[in-house]
Amino acid sequence: MFNRYKGWAYRADGLSSTHAICGDVNTTADAETVFDGISYGKGSAWLKQTHFIIGHDTMRAGLHKYFQEYSWKNTTLPDFVGSLNWAWEQSGNKSMGESFNFTEWCDQWLKSSGANVLESVVEWNADNSIKSLNLKQKCHIRGKNRLRLQKLNVALIHGDNYDVHVIRDVIISDKDEINVVNVDFKGPVKAILSNWDDYAYIL
Repeated sequence: MFNRYKGWAYRADGLSSTHAICGDVNTTADAETVFDGISYGKGSAWLKQTHFIIGHDTMRAGLHKYFQEYSWKNTTLPDFVGSLNWAWEQSGNKSMGESFNFTEWCDQWLKSSGANVLESVVEWNADNSIKSLNLKQKCHIRGKNRLRLQKLNVALIHGDNYDVHVIRDVIISDKDEINVVNVDFKGPVKAILSNWDDYAYIL
């Protein structure tokens, strides 16, 4: 189900009519126009990426605070993001770096449009092992696009049985196109899958 919605998001984000996940809705007619692949598909992809970045326990704590504080009330997006941000700060998690600001990261995702493209740039050794691996992030041509900070897993396919070695928690920068991947596997590699487990929103 998630993959179908995400495919819908990629298709919608590739159109000239693409829009940000978050936007002003002033009338019922406006509301009817945003029940689309961006709101549902890209919105769910953002939630999956959020869960991967902040972790299950932090996500649960943030949602608990949100539902407890705003039950039977009208809320806004800053209320939801603020609850998750509170949980993130309480967790003390520094896996995204000392300068990571969760609220600003949410704005990157929720208030811009378009998809990102990720290209593997590989230097091979003579035995088909990897000498160096970079992931190059680019902006798709549609939308008011930008580079986005993302976290993903990279899979190296190897061996006669097509075994999988996973390089976990690779961070893709929102400032630099080129991202160096520390390859912790020495043998020959048959294929590289740069978004293993489908946590990132990447073409």
